[in-house]
Amino acid sequence: MAYQRIVAAVDESPAGVHALRVGAQIAAAAEAELIALRVVDDPWRFIEPGEVEAKRAQRDNSWAAVAATRVSDEMGRLIASAGIPMSRARPDVRFGIPAVEIARWAELDQADLIVLGRQPVGPLERRPAGRTIEGTLRRARVPCLVVPFGHRTWHRILVLAHDDQAAGDVLDQAFAFSAVFASEVVVVDTEPQLVGAGSGRGEPVARRAFATWARLPRAGTIDVMTCEGEGAAELLKAARARQADLVVIGLRRGESVDDTSEAARVLQRAPCAVLTVPV
Repeated sequence: MAYQRIVAAVDESPAGVHALRVGAQIAAAAEAELIALRVVDDPWRFIEPGEVEAKRAQRDNSWAAVAATRVSDEMGRLIASAGIPMSRARPDVRFGIPAVEIARWAELDQADLIVLGRQPVGPLERRPAGRTIEGTLRRARVPCLVVPFGHRTWHRILVLAHDDQAAGDVLDQAFAFSAVFASEVVVVDTEPQLVGAGSGRGEPVARRAFATWARLPRAGTIDVMTCEGEGAAELLKAARARQADLVVIGLRRGESVDDTSEAARVLQRAPCAVLTVPV
């Protein structure tokens, strides 16, 4: 698969502007369309105090049009400040709860990827931006790239292959991303307990990985490592040891991203960006 449409979830925060920059970077490399999506939970804050009562008295939703125009103007300034030509980014303004609307509009726009910016490692639920990320990941039918502020390199990608998830969409998405930047991919195959070198699990995973990699028109390199232990812990250990730029994990739609989940531990502790793939 190839990326054709990328949605960057943008706001005025440094992490939101960084999501825009990363979305533009990926869209340019993949020759894809970039949608700069801004979801506003309170449009009334874009209406001047003296305008509020007059706008409320009108029943034609003119307040929404005024707010949308003002947010669009702000989006134009954000895009310009990020050094992105307006011809390369289409601004889109929506109203509602960001954790709900980002996932919904990305699916309606038939996006191939959602880009979400975040501040450096820390508990997700303690910040509004973290709640937006958690809610978007839980609802999204589109792969979500969660990028720490300042991160923009994609030399080495690690994909978690336990529970045979690498046989499907997770592996496909990892290689689709790697094809954009000709990145090295390391498939991390974990087992709770290895039963000697002939246990047989690593070989099928390797065959599937190499078969997928061979179909790519612009592939980097590939490696498969098999290790004993719990999936998230081994992936994080490998990410640090191999200086990964991106880790890829599967996430069941509707699964809670709380402190006890595998996805939350990867998101909170990964030393790099994280790509979650709905499975």
